[in-house]
Amino acid sequence: MALTVSILMLLAIAAPASGGGTGEPEGVAVAANVTYLTACPLAFYNTIVGKECPMLSFNLSNAGSSPRSIRAFSEYQGLSYRSVNTGTVSPGSSTLVNQTPSLLRNRTANISTITTVNLHYGVEVYDGTGWRLLEEQTVPVDVFPEDIMIWEAMDSEGNRVPLYEFVGVFVTPNSPAVRELLATAGRYADPAYDSRYSTYLLEHSLEGYQYPGDSIYEYRNYTALQVKAVYNALKYGYNITYINTATAVGGPDGYYLQRINPPEESIRLETANCADGAVLIASALEAVGIRPYIVTFPDHVFVAWGTDDTGKYIDALETTMLGTSDFEDAYAVGNAELLEYWELINNSEFEDDYLIVDIGEVRELGVLPMR
Repeated sequence: MALTVSILMLLAIAAPASGGGTGEPEGVAVAANVTYLTACPLAFYNTIVGKECPMLSFNLSNAGSSPRSIRAFSEYQGLSYRSVNTGTVSPGSSTLVNQTPSLLRNRTANISTITTVNLHYGVEVYDGTGWRLLEEQTVPVDVFPEDIMIWEAMDSEGNRVPLYEFVGVFVTPNSPAVRELLATAGRYADPAYDSRYSTYLLEHSLEGYQYPGDSIYEYRNYTALQVKAVYNALKYGYNITYINTATAVGGPDGYYLQRINPPEESIRLETANCADGAVLIASALEAVGIRPYIVTFPDHVFVAWGTDDTGKYIDALETTMLGTSDFEDAYAVGNAELLEYWELINNSEFEDDYLIVDIGEVRELGVLPMR
């Protein structure tokens, strides 16, 4: 069960009889409210560092009449270094301290299943002669291996914490498997599969957003043909088939999570669920310069892309139809799904349930490929 720690300490600091004290009257109130994420996601833990999604937040306040030096610390015992922040809180004010302890890579590399570790944290105040421990807590948190995408977690106060943008770490355009896939896809950009490859000068090549004309309709075809080449390479060259595994399931403490295979693993296994297929094709599209999107609905994920370099229009593909249907059918179904849920996607009331993750945008925010 998630814990919330609200600490209100009354520090009875008697003024010393002669010099050396703080001069603070008795009954100084120093308060600390500590909130932490109840999940530790290894897949994008390093990406969280520096973003507005810390693992812990200390809200420290000083209700006294003079400044107070306060120190906050935290660590995942046996899994991270200790994180320490020291600062001064002015009288009648508060400050927010965020921490994400640096992990010990040699300890996390071998975690392959959900593992429980202890999060140890505390707050100290300087009383004029030394640091006095106000409070410390040790609480269990769940550590998730690198192949687990946590779409949504909970903090220690029971609030939902959306983490959808971090699916971008699973989109890996620079992996060797994706480069090999693109080489194969080039062979499927052939008039034998669609005569338009010659019409659009895309024969045996994937050019990204290089269409020379100004027709929105023609540009859309130009881009879709490249997606078709990737789809056909997976369907005919790699024999990828859809496997129906749970897309997103509830985990401990209300996590909303999904195991996602990286592109090389989906290719090796010759299978992909909807999330695997979405990140696989998104990786290939990003590699050739086409802007990919990951579309997420409750219990379903699929891929979309910008039809041209303006970013005004997108198309979608139902990746679960790999192995059973032609590209044209998967393309039609993907766009139909996108249209069906478009109002929900653009309705802020459902923004945590129906949304489109713009991989180009999250890259600008610092969500980089895991490899």
